Amino acid sequence: MRNALKTRHVQGNNASPASVPQSLEEFIAAGRKITESLPEEPGALYGELTQRLRDDVGTGLEATVSSKGAGAVLVRAASAQYPRAWVEAANAFGPLYARLTGANGRGWHTSISDPALIGKTTRLSDFGVVTIRKNAGYLAVRWEDIPNAIHEYAHRLQSALPGLQAKFMEMHRRRTRGEALQSLKVLEPKSRYRHDEMTRKDHYIEAYWGKEYDGTPLEVMTMAMQTMLSGRRWEKGRLFRKLYTEDREMFDFIVGLLFHWRP
Repeated sequence: MRNALKTRHVQGNNASPASVPQSLEEFIAAGRKITESLPEEPGALYGELTQRLRDDVGTGLEATVSSKGAGAVLVRAASAQYPRAWVEAANAFGPLYARLTGANGRGWHTSISDPALIGKTTRLSDFGVVTIRKNAGYLAVRWEDIPNAIHEYAHRLQSALPGLQAKFMEMHRRRTRGEALQSLKVLEPKSRYRHDEMTRKDHYIEAYWGKEYDGTPLEVMTMAMQTMLSGRRWEKGRLFRKLYTEDREMFDFIVGLLFHWRP
């Protein structure tokens, strides 16, 4: 869940343009090449995919969290699933604070980059009164819920790595061109969504992927990373399997970005 998004420009890949994918199709093709080299059974595929990500790209670096407690522990564990270069860039972007959300609460994130707010105080749910620092990020995550922490940390990466977020926005707009916004509550009447939470559902494996905030899609990247990096820890791998079997374009796109996109 997303409260606000403030970003700055971050340089693109350090490698030469000819050596890395640039377009959506190039990232999809690069991801497909990797996916096709892995086992077809989703459980085995997930295991080998994460091993290759560790070996070929580098993972395991934890986010620098300026607060303490169980929320910070969860966020550090979640961030270690991401490519090391992404976490390094986010650590350099600004301070990050984490808390557990209230009982039965939804996780959320906000990053604040408005220079006019630096040094001022504000009250944030789950945090109380805070003094704003440059590019400060705040994450509230659910108790013992690593997939939720992976999701909320992806929101932090959207602020720190706008070039990466731009790829997901481009993919969303290509896939949903001409599709009307719909209420998530109407699509899923038994859900906890509000009637004003709107999505372009496309053929995403869940309608929430296409949720927009004032016209900006901010859940494609977060749901992609939660699904891909959580694997068997989220709904026993059901959504990972569903993504692999029902939306290979998106699956391969995510793999391509994880292995080839660099800040």
